[in-house]
Amino acid sequence: MTDQSIELPSDHPVIIITRTFDAPRALMFKLFTDPYHLVRFWGPEGSSYPVCEMDVRPGGEWRLTMRFADGSEYPTNSVYLEIAPPELIVYRDAPLDRGQWQDSLPPPNMVTTILFEDIGGQDADHRQHPRQLDRRPRHGGEDGLRPDGHG
Repeated sequence: MTDQSIELPSDHPVIIITRTFDAPRALMFKLFTDPYHLVRFWGPEGSSYPVCEMDVRPGGEWRLTMRFADGSEYPTNSVYLEIAPPELIVYRDAPLDRGQWQDSLPPPNMVTTILFEDIGGQDADHRQHPRQLDRRPRHGGEDGLRPDGHG
């Protein structure tokens, strides 16, 4: 990764994360849609993924369980809303057990849009997440990004 920016527009309830990678967008798209690759870079450092199942098509489900170093687990169930290889992934996501994580979670059923753009041989990954206007990201850095920029 060569560059990262995070925008929190004051007039729009979103978080916009832009990262630039020295890789073609088709490869980046594959990393985000193949469980074998996704579990190697997704989420907080030190987490593992006993469940990662992806049916990458509109209406298909993505089931993911993150296991943290302390043994606690965070299961999510997402539904893909739009898939346009190699440029766009849109999914709706909500944790399966909101009770345990209620104070630190984004709104239920949030929609994430990932746009991959080719920029002179590199790829820009733009993510847009909904947020409450009076709230800033609160866990492990912006959007749970690991210090190495993965997440």
